[in-house]
Amino acid sequence: MGGFIMLLKGKIALVTGGARGLGRADALALAEAGADVVIADILDAEKTADDVRSMGRKSLVIKMDVTNIEEVKEGVNKIIKEFGSIDILVNNAATLDHLGQILEQKDKLWERDLRVNLTGTYNCSRAVWPSMQEKKWGRVINMASVAGTLGGFGQASYSATKAGIIGFTKTLALEGARYGINCNVVCPGIINSESF
Repeated sequence: MGGFIMLLKGKIALVTGGARGLGRADALALAEAGADVVIADILDAEKTADDVRSMGRKSLVIKMDVTNIEEVKEGVNKIIKEFGSIDILVNNAATLDHLGQILEQKDKLWERDLRVNLTGTYNCSRAVWPSMQEKKWGRVINMASVAGTLGGFGQASYSATKAGIIGFTKTLALEGARYGINCNVVCPGIINSESF
């Protein structure tokens, strides 16, 4: 990491899916840059939070299922009550429940990928938006994938959701510009993490 020391001092970041993998790396990079970091995950994220705290930053773990809008709203309200705001949202929570060609795709796994990857990104963005709009400042970073731009053999549901995130982010960027809310999408390739 390095090179970003204190650029985000005083900012509060929310990272979904921050217990491990790319989300954990995002949380640690934000902390290194000076942000206090809230990690939202259905998995135990205390290790990530402890590592954030070891950098002298505040951290909070919230058990959150991004597919459950009420749980998301409750979590966002808790963060705002605890920290005063959410300045940065990293929508990283994702799943890849199926690898196989289209005729092997199970409907329930297709639906799960849509709910976690796309609807989860929507839920979290929508929940933090009023606070960012009111402050006239915010940053939303959505994690998509190269599969969203190129497709991925045997990854119909994953590729479709990641393409949806790309389009969704472009729309958020247009809507947020007048309020000082910048929205970007990141499309990484394969990452060597616990998921693969």
